Amino acid sequence: MALLSAFLPTVRIEAPGAPDIIAEAMVLRAAIDLCERGLMWAEWADPVPFVDGEADYPLTLPAGARLSQVQELWSGACKLIPGDASLVARAVFDWQTADGWPTHYLTATLAPAALRFVPKPARMPAGSTFTARMIYAPLATADSLPDLLAQNYLFEVADGAKGYLLAMAGVPWSNPVRAKQLRDEFEMHVSHARIASEHGFLGGNSTVQSRVFGL
Repeated sequence: MALLSAFLPTVRIEAPGAPDIIAEAMVLRAAIDLCERGLMWAEWADPVPFVDGEADYPLTLPAGARLSQVQELWSGACKLIPGDASLVARAVFDWQTADGWPTHYLTATLAPAALRFVPKPARMPAGSTFTARMIYAPLATADSLPDLLAQNYLFEVADGAKGYLLAMAGVPWSNPVRAKQLRDEFEMHVSHARIASEHGFLGGNSTVQSRVFGL
C-alpha cells in the first residue's frame, strides 16, 4: 500500500500552498472516483464453494477496500445474471424460497459485503464453486492506496486531486480556469482506465502522463 502522502509532490506542482490534510483528502477523493468510475481496481476473487441450502455468501475484500461492484460472476462455464430484487422476482418464480442451481445473484449486504444467490444453491455437484471479478474502491477513511495506483496511475490521481483543489474558492491556490482543464483531463483518464479495465488491461495503462500547464 502507498501512503496518500506519496502523491503530494506531484500535486504540489500546481497547488503548493494547500495544507497536507486537505491535499491528501483530495488525493483520496480522486482515487475513489477513478476506482468507482474507471473500474481500475479490479481483481478476480478466489473460487468460493457453494454450500447446500446456503443463499448468502460473505466476500473477502482487500485491506482498505470496499466493494464498488461485481463486474461478472461465473460458476463453472455458466455466467450468472446480476439483478435487484424486482428483476430476480420477474425471472425466478417464488424466488425467495426456490432452490436448485443458481442463475441470478444480488447484493445481500454492503457492510459487510455479501452476495445472495437465486435460486438457493441445492443438490449441486460436489465441488461446485463460484468466482467473481470484483471492482473495489478505497474506503473513505483510508490513509493509504493500493500500490497499483501509485505505480500506474500516480499522475492521473494527481490531476484529479489538483482539479478539486484548484476549484476551491477563497483559498490562495484557487485557479478555476486551470481547475476546469484538470477536470477535463481527469475525465479522459477515467474513460481510458475504464476501457483498459473492460479489456482486461491488455496493452497496459492506456493513459498518458499530463504535463504542467504552461510548459
